[in-house]
Amino acid sequence: MSMDIAALTRDIDLIWERAGQKYTMWRQVTAVAERPLQLERTKFANAFPSLSIPARQVTHGFPIVDVSGPVHSIGPSGWTGMVPTSLDHPPGYIWTLRWSGEFLSREKCWEADPTGATGGNLHISSLLTIALATTHFLVRMAQYFAIDLSTRYTLGLDLHGMKGRGLVAHNSAYAALVGSPGQRSAEDHLHASITVSLGEIVADPVTHGLRLVGEAAIPLRPDLVSNNALQRELEAACEYEKTTYGSSIRALGFLDQK
Repeated sequence: MSMDIAALTRDIDLIWERAGQKYTMWRQVTAVAERPLQLERTKFANAFPSLSIPARQVTHGFPIVDVSGPVHSIGPSGWTGMVPTSLDHPPGYIWTLRWSGEFLSREKCWEADPTGATGGNLHISSLLTIALATTHFLVRMAQYFAIDLSTRYTLGLDLHGMKGRGLVAHNSAYAALVGSPGQRSAEDHLHASITVSLGEIVADPVTHGLRLVGEAAIPLRPDLVSNNALQRELEAACEYEKTTYGSSIRALGFLDQK
């Protein structure tokens, strides 16, 4: 993990643990440019909520900006959003976009319950969702701030609370079911990253989102590392979302035109 990502993660840890309790299983995506960006201040100060992927494509937006009212604000370090906003409860979702362009989004894992549908194992679709939402958000950032497309970014994917857990995928016969988790993690925290130019992300946000998830899958599910395998999982996730929720709950709506 790069020092910039590590420092950003430490800052978010302080907020994550603010209520004296915390969700111990979470996933996090980060995007850090090779050099701090000089984002135009007026544009930055007025970036949200419009910079987020809109709610018609991702329920509540990505990064999340509205849950029965605004959940985002700007401060000395940049923009931050979290749910819930109450200081008496631990956040289950948090994101930040810094003045110098670093981005982080963390969410609790709905799969944490060992008696749930995944048996307490992480579902590959949740990694695809957060990784692809991030690459598509970076496309919006590049366009809004007119960032030099030669800028190289390190994209990180962190999985916490993973000891004894595995990674499951869609059942080939019925997408609502999951297959075997395969190998279970011996480590509590897993980190994966790729480095890519912003221009490459803008040209093909799906491929580079899949690359990031593939890196994260290596220690647990080598059968899911290839782009072809992940593309099949993505197609299954899109079909499941469409047939189960229609337009009422969206996570991958930004792929509708692709």
